[in-house]
Parts: sequence; structure tokens; C-alpha cells
Amino acid sequence: MTAGREKKKARTSEVADNSEPGPSFSAAGSVVAATSTGQENAKYSTRPPTRRAIRGRRGALKAMLDMPLDVLFEIFSRMHPRDLLNLARTSKDFRSLLMSRNSAIFWRAARQQVQGLPECPPFLSEPQYANLLFFSHCHSCLKANVKSVLWAFYVRYCPRCKDTMLVPEDDPRVESLIGDILELTDVVDPPFATTTLPRRGGRLFAHLPEVDRFERTWDTLATDADRARFALEQIDIVKRRMAFAAELASWKAQEAEARSSELDNLRQERIDEVLKRLREEGFGNEIDDLDPVEYDQLVYHNAVCKAQKLTESAWQSLRPRLVSFLEELKQERLQRERIELVCNRLRMMQAFITEYERAEGRRTAASELRADFSDVALMPAFRELMEASSTTEVTTRDLEALSGMIPTLRAEWLEARRSELLALIPPEAINPRDGVDPLSLAISTFYCAECLRDNLRWPNILAHPCARQEPPDYDLYQAMVPDICDDGNMPYFWNSTALFEFNRRWDVERRAIVECGKDPDTATFEEMAQCRARLVCLACTSPKDRYREAFNWKSAAEHKRPSWGLLTQCLPTKHKWRLLNPEESEKVIALELASDTNSWVPTPDVHCCAYCRYQSVITHPISHCMYIHKIEHPKLGEDYYLLPDSPGKSLPLKPVRVYPTHTSGGRPIVIPRGERAIISSSFTYSDIEA
Repeated sequence: MTAGREKKKARTSEVADNSEPGPSFSAAGSVVAATSTGQENAKYSTRPPTRRAIRGRRGALKAMLDMPLDVLFEIFSRMHPRDLLNLARTSKDFRSLLMSRNSAIFWRAARQQVQGLPECPPFLSEPQYANLLFFSHCHSCLKANVKSVLWAFYVRYCPRCKDTMLVPEDDPRVESLIGDILELTDVVDPPFATTTLPRRGGRLFAHLPEVDRFERTWDTLATDADRARFALEQIDIVKRRMAFAAELASWKAQEAEARSSELDNLRQERIDEVLKRLREEGFGNEIDDLDPVEYDQLVYHNAVCKAQKLTESAWQSLRPRLVSFLEELKQERLQRERIELVCNRLRMMQAFITEYERAEGRRTAASELRADFSDVALMPAFRELMEASSTTEVTTRDLEALSGMIPTLRAEWLEARRSELLALIPPEAINPRDGVDPLSLAISTFYCAECLRDNLRWPNILAHPCARQEPPDYDLYQAMVPDICDDGNMPYFWNSTALFEFNRRWDVERRAIVECGKDPDTATFEEMAQCRARLVCLACTSPKDRYREAFNWKSAAEHKRPSWGLLTQCLPTKHKWRLLNPEESEKVIALELASDTNSWVPTPDVHCCAYCRYQSVITHPISHCMYIHKIEHPKLGEDYYLLPDSPGKSLPLKPVRVYPTHTSGGRPIVIPRGERAIISSSFTYSDIEA
């Protein structure tokens, strides 16, 4: 039991190194220079102290004690206080030597090794001072790595020990002492040090051992005069201790700042050395081209941003990772440079094509139906020139050498588009005839899945804007071409993949053409546009004394519901057509031509400028030509033209009504005023009822 108590005493005494006593109060109330002792703090600890592991060979410094005193002084005076205290803890002999009051000269000399360190406070011994400043263990439980110092109390406590070793100022016991002192002295300052703690809401805390010592002495004093004198003396000591504490805190902050600056310098030196070596290996351009984020990723890499000098072995370990990182950046840089080079070539080609087209004269509707700059740029001859190696110089002369191929390339492009559309025609839709172009037939229209238009025809479909939208899948070169098109307000290259579909009503249109007396395998769109035959559907159910409707071939194919809006529909499979006689057909045509609104949906036409690539609805191109090109009276077909794909050109006609001569009651039919209708002697009321 005796040996165990001695070992425990030795461990706790290492914390305070208290050959000089801590603050204590005499029975008479006098104050002697002191601070908390390890033994006194130990009784407040909730955790048993732990013995530090001793490394190295024991007894190696024993012969040092046999050296002359002046030699020891030279050795000790050149040691850091941290090293001197560690030496004192190696053996009892060194402890006896260095903890003696006579050894204070060694400690004072050692303190000179620390720049700017304040003098040791009078209430701390030299070992206590060194232990407080240079050892980061808890002064209660000996837990390691306690960085923060409670300067007001001259101790370090771990978070757990703070809960047991500190007491809040609003504690009833503390408030009672302060209240008693205030009654005797009229002084509001506490007789013991207080401090605030981070993340504790700004509350003041006192040191529990100090409060206990003060309270024990306070209780031993018999008179109010002794208590008042004792309180004032203690308040004065607390003020002096707090002044020392402020000085030490300031020094510690400066030391931390200096240390931080020193570490920053070491890190910067290592970063500079790493960058220097990388530049020597040919990565200078990559380093110079790094954006802020990439640069931070490089220099703040865990292995780069260290406060250590870069050794050769460390460099060899670090090099592969950095080289791999920069190799990726190098490839990205080379790709950016390549893209910029090709884009510059494409801009040169765009300007060349613009001049080439300008030399051909003013733009016309036919200009919208040919291969544009973007299409030419994708043609093998021009693409090969644009994608020539980075070391090859591409000039306007190279483009001029290829300019003679442009008419041929345009013709090949036109034929390729024609083949695309022919491949969409179902074999059963058309019976090919010699000398007849399948795309010229009246039934050869196409449906656009993007804008849902279903009256697109060859060759006007080549001007359809949906086929020149940016494709979802493309290679790098194809991705560059649209960017150049955007800069020059030019359309994208043709891309009709999964966009067009052949006429969905081709079978219905074939029947309508047959009813008009024409052959759907030879009847062209122009021929059917001139066809003067008009049809009446006998399958529609009409109200009493009402009418039938007359259709041209196109309207007949789209006929589904009577215009009077009944819920019943006349499905294409139920059509029952009757051909009007020529005289009645001419009357219907006359009413169709006389009407200002003869289409189902009035869609504005799109017009194009003949001098640039401006497109807009009617009236806008006129203003454009006047204000941009300074043309006083712009003319259609000369200064601007109708876009070939303009949606209003192929819309079906609105049907004309056909009445019988008499009602069911035998009364003559009278056509309401303003109504587009004729009276047909070919129809009777029974026909209407059929």
C-alpha cells in the first residue's frame, strides 16, 4: 500500500512540479506566492491519472550528473525549457537536481532560448511555468493533446475536467461569497479569477480549487475587519495574476501567429519546389493554364501542401500522382487548343462561303433549297481540310482550290436528301411509272414529328426548319459547326433522322384522286392543284333542310366531320363521294376564289430577305429592307421572297355548301345572305337524307 501511494504521488507531482508551493493562505489571512498543486487538483478529478510511456534506453544519462557544474550549466542553458523539464522527469537524481531552488539559474537561462517569453510570474515556479506553457496534457487527469490554456487560472483542462474543475459565477455558493464581500468592502470585483469559455453562452466561470481555498480561509477569520482585509488583498492578487495572464495570452497568440507564418513559409517553399520540378519535367504550360479551382487542387493536395521540406524520396512518392493529374490537364489543354484552331478555320470557311454566295447574286427561294455552309462543312473534302493536323497551315487559298467542287457537292447533297425521302415511301403507297418522279405525285407529302405539320412536299421540305435543329448525338467536329452557325446567323446542317414520315392519309387521298377522275400514280401535285373537279360526301348525316359540302381532292382527303358540328363523324372508311357536274364545280370554284378566308387555319407566311439571312412574317421583311438595306420600296420576288416551306401554301380549302333546289316541304331553297353556297339541281332532299 505504501509503494502504491508513493507512485501515485510521483505521477501527480509531475503535473505541478511543485518544489515551490502553490497559492495558499495562512490562518491569519496573509498571502504567499502560490498556485494550484497537483495533489489538490487531483481530488476534483473524476478520472485516474495515467502513467506516460517511457521510450528509449534507461540510465543512458546517469553519467551526466558526474560532470562539473559549469559544464552542466552550459548544457542546460542551451536547452529549451520543454527539454529541461523532460530531463527532470527521467530519474529521481535529475529531478532532485533540477527541481531544487538552487537550479533556478538553469531554468532562467533555458527560458532565454524562447524569443519574447515573459518572465516567470512570482506565484509560479520555473518548472510549473515550463509545464504550463510547453506541455499539452490536462492538469487534472493527464489527458494528452489539450491545446487551450485557461490563462486566468494558469491551468490546462480537457473538456470533461472543465465540468468538474470550474464553477459558474452564478452558482449560489459563489454568489454568496461575493455578496458577503460586497457588504464588507463595497467592491464588486470577485476575490478569485474568472473567465469565459467558448460555446458556454458567455457565462463567467471561477476555478473551483481557488474558490475552495478562499472559502476555507474566509471561514477561519473571526472578525469582519480581517475578512475585509483578506478579501481586498486577494482581489489585488487576482488583478496582478490577471495582468500576468493577459501578457502570457498575448505572447502565446504572437507565438502561434509566428508559428503559423513559419509553417506557411514551409508549405510555400514546398509548393514552389514541387512547381519547379514539374516545370522542369515539361508541365509549365499546364501549370500556367490552370484555372483557380485546378490550381488549388494541385497546390493544396495533401501531399503537396505540407509544412515540410521536399526531400528526394518524398518527391519520388508524390511525383506519379501529380504527373497523372497534369497529364489529364495537358490533354484537356491540347483539346481546347485543337478546338480553337478548328473553329478558327471554320470561321474562315464561313466567311469564304458567304462571299461565294454573294458572288452568285441576290438570294432567292432556290437559295433555301440547297446545301448551306454547315452542310458543306460536313462534306468529306471540306471536313478533311478543316480537320487537318495542327501543324498544317490552312488558308483561303486552300478553300479557293476546293470552290470548284461546290456545285457538284450541292448536287450530290440534293440527291442524298431525295434518296432519304424516297426511302420513307411505303411500297404499297405508289405503283412507280416510268418517267414519273414519285416525289412529284399529289399524294407524296410528309409528316414532321417535331412541329406536327403533315403537308410537307419535295423540294420545299428542304427549307423546313425542323430538319436543321441541333442533333442530340454528334461527334466533336459536328459540335463545333453549330457554334459557328450561331455566330453567323446561319442554319444548322441537315439532320432528318427519325423526323419525317410519309403521308399518313395516302390511301384516302388515292381514293379522292380516283373520284376526281385522275390516276394517283401519275397525278402530280401541280396537276391536282389545277383540277377543277369537286366532290360531295353522301355519307354525312345532315339536319333537315340543310346542305352537303363540296370539296376539292385535298379537302376531301381530310374530311372527317361536317362543318355544322354534329357529334357524328364521317370516317374516311365511310366516305361516299358524288362528283358535281362541271357547271356546278365551276360555281364552287368561283366562290372559293372570291373568298378572302378560304383556308381552315390562317397561318402567316414567312418571307426572307434577298440580301441577308433575315426571315420573318410579312411586313417585317419590308421594314427590314427599308431600314437595314436602305431600299425605299421593297418588292416581293426582288428584295424579299416567300419561304418555300411557308405553311400557308398547301392548306386545304374551306368547303362550299351545296343545297338542293327544294326543301322537304316543297318550298324553294333560299341561300342565306353572305353564305358561300350554291343550289344544285343534281341533289334532292332525298339525297340530303340519304
